Amino acid sequence: MRLLRGNQLGTLTIVAVASALLLVAAGGGGARELALRAAASSWRGLVGGPRPQVAVGQRMIVVLRSP
Repeated sequence: MRLLRGNQLGTLTIVAVASALLLVAAGGGGARELALRAAASSWRGLVGGPRPQVAVGQRMIVVLRSP
């Protein structure tokens, strides 16, 4: 395994910090607004049709995989 020199390590650190700052600055603000706009009542059913009402007794929990 090859070790990094001091100037290579410094350059790598600067690139990593700049990338992190760019991701934070451009990050999830729009995603939060999009999530707030899509309320559960606006969800559509299968293939864009209206969503059918489900009685409380018809709800089930399905375990697909267990430890």
